[in-house]
Order: sequence, then C-alpha cells, then structure tokens
Amino acid sequence: EEEAGGKDGGAGAASSAAAVPRLLHFIFGLSADFGGKPFGLVHHLVIAAAQHAAAPVATYFYYAHEPSGEWWEAAKPSLALRKVVAPTSVFGRPVRKFAHQADVLRLEVLLSFGGIYLDLDVLLLRPLAPLLSAAAPGQATLAHEGVGGSIGVGNALMLTPRNHSFFREWYEAYRAFSDAVWNGFSVRLPSRLAAAAPSSVRVLAYGAFYWPPWNPWGVAQLYRSERCLLRGGYAVHLWETKGWRSL
Repeated sequence: EEEAGGKDGGAGAASSAAAVPRLLHFIFGLSADFGGKPFGLVHHLVIAAAQHAAAPVATYFYYAHEPSGEWWEAAKPSLALRKVVAPTSVFGRPVRKFAHQADVLRLEVLLSFGGIYLDLDVLLLRPLAPLLSAAAPGQATLAHEGVGGSIGVGNALMLTPRNHSFFREWYEAYRAFSDAVWNGFSVRLPSRLAAAAPSSVRVLAYGAFYWPPWNPWGVAQLYRSERCLLRGGYAVHLWETKGWRSL
C-alpha cells in the first residue's frame, strides 16, 4: 500500500500503454427526488475544484433527471451534459438501488472513455498531475477505504485509461451481482481484484482519497477538526449520506 502522495510501488507491465484521458465524469440525479439531496453549493464547489485540479478537456455530467436551482445554473455552462437511463439490470440481474445503479454506470463510462470519475461529494485538494505522472504506463489508480484496506478499495474517485483490463474484470463480475451486501461489488470486490493485479492497478493508502472514515468519529473530524486533512492527501470524501445536514 502506498502512502498518500507517495511514489509508485507497483512493478511489471500494465494492462495497456494508454494514458488516463483528461476527462472528468460525474453521475447525479438517477433518482427523481435526488435521494433527498438536491444539487447545491457543495456540488458546485466539488465540480469547480475538480476542474481546477485535473485541468480536463471536458467534464461530463451524466443524469437521468436534470437538477435545478442557482448552483446548478452556475455549474451547468462548464459541463457536457449526457442524459442517461438508470441501469435497472446488469447481465440480467436486477439492480434495484440507485446507488448500485450508479456503481454500474460509472464502470460502463470508464470502460468506454477512461478518465477520472468522482462522486459529487469528493473534494479534490490539489492538482492530480503528480499522481498521474507517478503511475506506470497503463495503470489505473484507486485508493483503499479503511486503514490497510480494511473496508476495501473505494470507487468514489478512480483514474484509468479506457477499456482497462481491471475494469473489464470488475464489470464482468456483475454477472453474479447481488445487493445482499451493500458494498460487496463496489468496494469489497475491487479490493480482491486489485490484490490479484498489482502491476495494472495502483492502490493508494486510505489517506489519499478516503480520510477521514465514514463512521461517526470520522464524520465528526470532517466537520469539526483540521484532522480531516492529511499531508499528501489528494481529496477529502465528504460522506454526503452521513453528513448531509452539515453540508
């Protein structure tokens, strides 16, 4: 496991020699009620921070239901809008929860285009250029959730070339999809797959993207203490579902 902002520890040939395209991808509004979390100031700031940190050639915004309001109108001119139908099944398996539908859609997007995917509650703190340049040719970059990856490998911030072998394998595993375990296919499964492919997937330490954790103690640090910022961290996950009232 790499330290946040540390040098690449992987070795060997990656799945391809392709670079990570300078594309940003966001998914929002698969549910008509936006899960009770309408587009607001924080979402606008997350997009602006990502555009500053990644210097993308395009920022794609995928939605089934378009947001509204002043902060949406402020963000909209900088986005390439892509209306989608929320995937209610994958390989014939039902996908009932909107969060799981977003999990499927982000894999399909990254397989098709590559680039940088972020949840709309992931705030980038500094430029991604050093992170991208430290990766071996063709590597995807993700980060652990939990100390030592105790929870798994997160899917809220991912950087990858298009049609990457790791993401193909991950997507193919959805042939057996089940929502019996909430994060079974989104966090636990990629942890196992990444452990088996260390040369093609660079997994950063949890502090790079996912500090503090989403438990009550972590959310308290996030909104009440400077301990939410670790030296070398590239992002802070705001854990919107846990801290919406604070946002």
